[in-house]
Amino acid sequence: MTVSHPGTPHANSDAHSSRADRAGGRLRHRATVGRRIATRLPDRATLDAEVARAMQATGARDLAVAVIDDGRVLTTAAYGERNADGDPLQPETVMYGASLTKTVFAHLVLQLVDAGVLALDTPIDRLLAQPLPDHPAERGYADWSALADDPR
Repeated sequence: MTVSHPGTPHANSDAHSSRADRAGGRLRHRATVGRRIATRLPDRATLDAEVARAMQATGARDLAVAVIDDGRVLTTAAYGERNADGDPLQPETVMYGASLTKTVFAHLVLQLVDAGVLALDTPIDRLLAQPLPDHPAERGYADWSALADDPR
């Protein structure tokens, strides 16, 4: 579903768009650091087929999908069972995200590294306005005050 053109200059994007449009798909360009990626938006049949393939390949029992273009939700879909009773998963089903935020945060940090905003070897204390132990403890979050005497 994704066609990548690394190194395609912005000026040449119309040529790629014309070829893709003749191929019969809607094409959108996504700006990334230093390059553009042309993304073909899937129709519902393509989305359903790709989800079925991914679920079969991974053994997933359920999967929820949102197709978002330029900040607009184009479609949402849910596949499989939401529980052991076999109730169907619905697009509005609240799902437990487990440690997904760690992956999303890591992706964000790596984008900032690619953009030259951060370096992976910069100690975190150089990026904070105040030392971590000086941040007030808040209910539901870690209390960093125990680190006050930590020389690291």
